[in-house]
Amino acid sequence: MAISGTLVSLGTFVAIYALLSLGLNIKFGYGGLLDIGHVTFYLLGAYVTALLVAPPAADQQFADYVLGLDLAWIVAVPIAVVVAAVAGMLIALPAIRLREDYLAITVLGFSVIAKRVIQTQGWLANGPGSLRNYPAPLRGAFPLPGGGESITLVGLGVPPEALFGVVVLILWAVGTYVLGEFGRIDSMDSIGDRVFHAVFAVTTLGVGYLAARRLASGTERVGALTVGSGLVAGVVAAGLSLTGSVSVGVLLTLGLFSVFTWLLAARIVFDHYDGMPARDAVAALGLAVAFVGAFLPLILLGGEGGNEQSRIGLIVTVVLLLVFVYGLVYLSNHWEGYGSGSAFISVVGVGALWLFVIRYFLLALVTPFKQGGASEALGQLFQNLTWLIQFSGGDPAFNYARFVFTTAIAVVGAAYYLMEITVASPFGRVLKAIRDDEDAATALGKNTFVFKIQSMMLGSALAGLAGALWALSVGALVHTMFAPRITFIVFLMVIIGGTANNRGVLLGSVIYWGFQKGTEDIAGFFPPEARSSVQALRIAFIGALLIVILYYRPEGIWGEQTTASSEVES
Repeated sequence: MAISGTLVSLGTFVAIYALLSLGLNIKFGYGGLLDIGHVTFYLLGAYVTALLVAPPAADQQFADYVLGLDLAWIVAVPIAVVVAAVAGMLIALPAIRLREDYLAITVLGFSVIAKRVIQTQGWLANGPGSLRNYPAPLRGAFPLPGGGESITLVGLGVPPEALFGVVVLILWAVGTYVLGEFGRIDSMDSIGDRVFHAVFAVTTLGVGYLAARRLASGTERVGALTVGSGLVAGVVAAGLSLTGSVSVGVLLTLGLFSVFTWLLAARIVFDHYDGMPARDAVAALGLAVAFVGAFLPLILLGGEGGNEQSRIGLIVTVVLLLVFVYGLVYLSNHWEGYGSGSAFISVVGVGALWLFVIRYFLLALVTPFKQGGASEALGQLFQNLTWLIQFSGGDPAFNYARFVFTTAIAVVGAAYYLMEITVASPFGRVLKAIRDDEDAATALGKNTFVFKIQSMMLGSALAGLAGALWALSVGALVHTMFAPRITFIVFLMVIIGGTANNRGVLLGSVIYWGFQKGTEDIAGFFPPEARSSVQALRIAFIGALLIVILYYRPEGIWGEQTTASSEVES
């Protein structure tokens, strides 16, 4: 399987936990509410959604649960979100007037009770067994195009080819808007800018490029152009699929769009680190190469043999890793004498990006090259570049896992946009005022109790929405998925990225799950008998990462987000 499949799966986890982090951030980061039972609303969103869309329990074998209303997902998810919000309000009402620790104790206790009720009451949600066999939305239509069955929307039968065109339309319209909003497509200051413009013009079918230029210039409204970008791609995709050219339609639309996303991501990264000197960027590359090089003895001498040679490789790798960690600590303490002005944490961040490139575009090709030579390696590279396409068996297609991933990303994008509007509004400013000095906010005539309740409801609703997405992605629920530690993982994400910074908590989710996946990959290099120990050390590494961030950046990597009003006040 191409590593792009792993990227899609990892991205779904990141999106769901990013939504959880946004919910906790509005409570804790902006409202100052210590909710250590945030997982409660995640659980409610997941189980209420599943119970509403599930068929009646009488139609199932070896399953017992309430509701089973067989509702559509588009109806069930809003209900689950409202239930989570109301639950947040009811939990907060008796405790929120008291000290902060009372609220923390209340929500933690409720999270434990809710989990135990799900576990022990068999009539409610199948007890200790899993709640499964509930339908997934549009599942029968995938893979697209032409691989599934027609679906009915608003009483009309929609063939898979037309649904594929709609999916492509939405992807291209959103991608074009993001390009104009964040891709700095209005600049032609260098040869590199012109190259990016030329490539973007090709990968956005021309129309997307025009829309992005107009959007970036700020002189015209480009809603019609962004939709037009998607409409061109959607019509091309549906037309080619209906005429039997399925592979051509998929490769031309989703393939180009996949390459476009890589280019756009590269452009955004380049713009973000535009002020970093080349020397520091090369130093970051050196850190990534040194980290990968520490595993070469284990790879070359064999980590699976269990013989003397493999043990020597293991010892040498461990020693090199210790040297690498020591060197990292040494550089962090003496970076002013070696660097060229960039903060060391920024250099480490660029090093992590280099490490991703090495892992995804180089190391992922080693095994295919050994098995089938250069042609197999190039095929693997092509599949990794066109990550939105599934190539395993038959014609290239857009499978259900990628649909879930893009849906989750779209929901997180919409939630992030709404949260940015919310925290920049008078409501958000009052929340921060209450967090900083509740007595002063009360003296200014603000009903702090009502604002706290609203903050609790909003954050709980986002957690319920994350639970609904989780139920969609996994297809089966069991109570062990909602352990209290999930709340503390989300707290870690918020603290890493920066409290009261919505963009920061998204970064925290990426860092956490990237670290989880990275340690799994690292464990794969070690002998089988040592892998469990390496994976167990992951918790210690995460703790060390948190300590380092709190030491060097106590406000988080990006810190608290400043607004125009706060800048004027300061």
